[in-house]
Amino acid sequence: MRNTIILFLIALALGAYVYFYEIKGGEQRKKEKEAAEKLLHFNKDSIDYVEISAPKGHFVFRKTDDGWQIEQPVKTDADDGPITGVLSNLSSAKKKRTFSVKKEKLDSYGLGSTALTVRLKQDDKFDQTVKMGDKTSVGSNVYTTIDDSTVALIPSYIKNSANKSLFDWRYKKALHFPKGKIREITLKSPRGTFHFVKDGDQWLMTEPLNTKADKSKVDAILNKLDWGVVKEVVAEEAKNLNRYRLNKPAYRVEMLSGEKARYGVSFSSVKKNVSYGKDDARPIIFKVDSIYLKPLNKRLFDYRTKDVTTFNRDQVDSLRLFFEDSLMVLHKDTSGVNWVFSDGKPAKNWKIT
Repeated sequence: MRNTIILFLIALALGAYVYFYEIKGGEQRKKEKEAAEKLLHFNKDSIDYVEISAPKGHFVFRKTDDGWQIEQPVKTDADDGPITGVLSNLSSAKKKRTFSVKKEKLDSYGLGSTALTVRLKQDDKFDQTVKMGDKTSVGSNVYTTIDDSTVALIPSYIKNSANKSLFDWRYKKALHFPKGKIREITLKSPRGTFHFVKDGDQWLMTEPLNTKADKSKVDAILNKLDWGVVKEVVAEEAKNLNRYRLNKPAYRVEMLSGEKARYGVSFSSVKKNVSYGKDDARPIIFKVDSIYLKPLNKRLFDYRTKDVTTFNRDQVDSLRLFFEDSLMVLHKDTSGVNWVFSDGKPAKNWKIT
C-alpha cells in the first residue's frame, strides 16, 4: 500500500511537471520566441499617421473617418490599399538575423542618409521609425534598423511595398460616389442626352423618351465610374480647362443619390486615345483612355430595353398563336405544369417554355 502511494505521488508530480513546464511553459516560450522575432509590436489598425521618405519622394499620410489622406506633397485622397499593405507588412515582419553595428557603419548597409524610412504614429501612444537599406548579397532580404545600433534582416518585399510614387499612393478613381444609392443618372455625350431613373431593381429611361432601359448598359456606366481607374493625374489644380478640352466637355455624368446628394464628372473629347476628366468635388485633372469612355458612348438603341414585351412566364397559363390564317390555342392542364392543345392532346413542354 505504501509503495502504491509513493508511485502515485511520483506520477502526480511527473504529470504536473509535464503540464506546467512542457505544455504551459512550452506555450509561453513559443509566444516569447515569436515576440522576439518580430521587428515591431503595434496594432496596424490603430496607426493614424504614416510618414515615408523614399527614393520616389517624401510622403505624409493621415487617417480620417473617411479613410487615408495624403497631406504631403499634395493634399488629396489616398488609396487605402497600398498604405494598409505597408502597415500589414511591418506589423507581421520577422527578423531573420540580427547583429550589432556602430552608428558610423550604418552607411555600409544603406542605413544612412539614403535609407528608406517609415515613421508610424498612433496619437501619443506609439511613435516608431524604421529604416530599410540595401539588399543582402544572398537571399531576398534587406537590412533594417529601428534604433541605429542593431541591424536586422527582413524580406525585401516589405521595403518594396513602401517605395512608391505619388500616383501609386493616391486615389485613382474618377470620383467618389455611393454606387448602390444612386437613383438618377443624367448622361450627356456626343450621341445625345439620356436620363435614367431607378425603379426598384430596374432602370427606366425618361429622356429622350419614356421606356424601360437596358439595365446592364446603365449599370455599366456606374460600374466603370466605380471600378475604373485613371491613367495619370496631369494637373493638381484645374487652372486651364481649355488646355485639356474641358471648357466644353464632350461627356458629362450627373448622379443623384437617395439622400439627394449630387455627384458629377466631366470628360473631354478623345484625341490620340486620350481624354481628360475632372470631377466636381476635387481640383485635379486626370487622364483616361477611350476604353474608359465606352459605356458612356452608346446610342439610344443600346440604352433602351430590347425586350419585345415584359411578362412573368411562370404566371402564363394559356397561349394563342397566330400564323398567317392559322390559330393555335394551348393551355396548362389541371396540374399547372403540362401544356395541352385545345383538343386535349399533350404538347411538348420544352418547346413552349
